[in-house]
Amino acid sequence: MARWTGLILIFAILCLSVISLTSSQEQVKRVAWISATGMVDEGLFRSIQRRTREALAYSPSLIVYEIDTYGGLLEPAFEIVDYLMSITEVKTVAYVPQTAISAGALMALAPDELVMGPNAKIGDCEPIIVTGEGIETAGEKIQSPIRTYMRNMAKRNGYPMTLAEAMVTKDMEVLEVVVEEQREATIEELSGLSEDEKKQVRTVHYQDEEATRLYTITEFEALPNEEKDKAKSLKITWTVKKYIDARDFEHWSDEEKKGVQQKKVVVKEGKLLTIYTDEAREYGFARHMVRSRDELLAAYDLKYAQVMELEVNWSEHMVRFLDKIAPLLLIVGLIALYVEFKVPGFGLPGTVAIICFALLFLGKYMVGLAQHTSILIFLMGVVLLAIELFVIPGFGVVGATGIALIILGLFFAFQPYFIPRTPGEIDLTFKNVFKVGGAIIGSLVAMVLLARILPKVPVLGRIILAAADSSGMLRATATSGLEEVDLVGLEGEVLKILRPAGKAAFGERVLDVVAEGGFIEAGARIRVVRVEGNRIIVRKI
Repeated sequence: MARWTGLILIFAILCLSVISLTSSQEQVKRVAWISATGMVDEGLFRSIQRRTREALAYSPSLIVYEIDTYGGLLEPAFEIVDYLMSITEVKTVAYVPQTAISAGALMALAPDELVMGPNAKIGDCEPIIVTGEGIETAGEKIQSPIRTYMRNMAKRNGYPMTLAEAMVTKDMEVLEVVVEEQREATIEELSGLSEDEKKQVRTVHYQDEEATRLYTITEFEALPNEEKDKAKSLKITWTVKKYIDARDFEHWSDEEKKGVQQKKVVVKEGKLLTIYTDEAREYGFARHMVRSRDELLAAYDLKYAQVMELEVNWSEHMVRFLDKIAPLLLIVGLIALYVEFKVPGFGLPGTVAIICFALLFLGKYMVGLAQHTSILIFLMGVVLLAIELFVIPGFGVVGATGIALIILGLFFAFQPYFIPRTPGEIDLTFKNVFKVGGAIIGSLVAMVLLARILPKVPVLGRIILAAADSSGMLRATATSGLEEVDLVGLEGEVLKILRPAGKAAFGERVLDVVAEGGFIEAGARIRVVRVEGNRIIVRKI
């Protein structure tokens, strides 16, 4: 009997231990910490989205987005804002330890609350575009939706709407107006006022069956509860700070203006609002000022919570890196493609071109920019250009179409749409025009320089697909600079199999030729028998 009693006691202790352990695990609070730093781009949006989904799987008590950025692209910023505002399962906080400028300010105002470091700054959301004359402020079509985002976030989170708009546009003067307002109140409401709110209460209007009396908030709080309960009516007069557009203030009635206790300009016309931590707290943007992660957790009663830091993974690092060097990959790829087409056979330049374009499209595809269509357009362009160079003699419509398709394919790889419709898409398209256009111009400059250099290289000089003329420039066509009589009778060697078109070397020159009567294998000796327009007809000797 004693033996069974001991076993039962041991079993009961084990059960209680398991229940206690399970209970303690359930009581552990978790905080998800997600950093959002550097350039605001499509890669950052995808990363934030993935890490947030992972965080939500653990049911955290709070998600903190640590934002430190000078901005970036508008369309990804809109996507990030929309995504952060859609999170309803858990409280979200934006923590700005240092900087949230431009698109970063948009992101910082999207979560439920804003917390800032001691000397952090936020603001300056004016959109800019790159034009032929340099950097200019974007027009109203792009500014208007950004202001709409700002208004929506301000309304949702209780931020001053006019000040939020002043971060976007400089064509407004913002006034801080202190006015007295009177409204009905309850005893419970007065008891629940914070210390800062109590400072704004000037008088409490107390009315019972006998009389109406005026108290300060301190005097009212000192009244016995029995006295407070006798009140038939309670009204409070308090001072309220309002931030309004100076143009709206001009339309206030005389009666409204009489209630103004104080008025001052906080944002001058022609200036964008950028504020530091103290001002952000004064204006009602920042809920807390913290010096460390521990202080932030303590501010939300989560000092002992388990912090899950969700890092950017290696693939996201790689994709964002490829996105940053995309213009360089484009330039190197185009130059390598040019050299490959100028040299018979397939070699190192072709390999470099394939690697560059593969990395370019991979990076853009991984962040959701390059679509299958843009890749197919690019490949079709390469095929058409190859046909023009290796099959059809001379250069005509097929080659021009190939070049056009290559440029279009590369351009559309930088954006996930063909026709921009939203302001963010318009902004991105402008940037891509200059990004891709600049890369192409840089490539053309490099090609011209290579055209001067390559024919002079001892090994490559003989196999370059065009020779230098008296000015050192490469000839564009097979017969440019040569008379028909100079060609007929020339003997040379086939560099690559003629099917029936291809390349043949005549001394130091390499020309486009067409075989008479069929294919001619590489290395065969040939003779020019006639010239028809830009077609050089050859026959095997």
